[in-house]
Amino acid sequence: MSTAKLKSLVMAAAFAAAGLGAAGAAQATAVSVTTAVGNGADTYLINDTGTSSTVFAGAGQGGAAKMELRNDSAVRMRMPLLRFDLSAYAGDTISNASLSVTVAGANRDRVVAVYGFTNYAYTNPTTSQSFDWSEANTIYPGWAAAEGVASSGSYAPGFIAAAAGTYSPALSNGNNPVNGVSSAASANWALLGGFETGSGGAASAVGSTLTSSAVVVPTVGVPGVSASSTAFANFLNGALANPGDNGLVTLALMTTSPDPNADYYFYTKENTSGAAFPTLTFTATPAVPEPATLGLFAVAGLGLLLLRKRKTA
Repeated sequence: MSTAKLKSLVMAAAFAAAGLGAAGAAQATAVSVTTAVGNGADTYLINDTGTSSTVFAGAGQGGAAKMELRNDSAVRMRMPLLRFDLSAYAGDTISNASLSVTVAGANRDRVVAVYGFTNYAYTNPTTSQSFDWSEANTIYPGWAAAEGVASSGSYAPGFIAAAAGTYSPALSNGNNPVNGVSSAASANWALLGGFETGSGGAASAVGSTLTSSAVVVPTVGVPGVSASSTAFANFLNGALANPGDNGLVTLALMTTSPDPNADYYFYTKENTSGAAFPTLTFTATPAVPEPATLGLFAVAGLGLLLLRKRKTA
């Protein structure tokens, strides 16, 4: 092969590699992942002295078409718990993340805080607590024994035995305590943002989509929930950087102040009404160039080496 022809091929490979490299670097993709994808899950935890022990044992809510949220710190607590399987995006960089849920029922305009479980690789085999919690059987540690019932399920991560009507540790950002008790943020949970269940004092209609944001300014009643604009994405990137959780991320929802008259329902992945499942939306950017790009760079490099040897000869 002539030097001129070799030089032309090297230049072509270099330009192609540069073009693919630029395209690969710019391949930020908008992604939507629901709780129905992979090992996703959605349920709600119950801490309620007004219900039977079978509910404490986890019967029913994992397969329900709706998950319930209620913040009555006296006796009637309900907390949605969501898990998303992001294992397909390990190695990617996440940005612009948010959570969306669809209203199945609401009777107040209030703020709901979105929390992420940050102890990414947490596993406690003694109590079966881990990210791979059972949708059907997840309960509070200690409640099965307290109610005199057998537990065959796994426990929700980040929780320990709690008195009726409270969560322990409290979900709080320090300024807007969830349980009405001022406390520092739990080491296991991070405030990611929030959404409002209505507007102008009126509750959202059934079928409405509610999407979290970094700053929520409610129109009634309670202080706003504030988190940094990158808090949600930082949480997801931190989870994906830890192999112990296999790409699983756990979220919890709770209103920012107790209200015995407020009750909210959001559709789960088990709903057959056609309503959207709980959804994580984010931008994913691959961390490394595609194999084709690397191959073209290698061809260009080899060609340059051969050109140099010819010139030397």
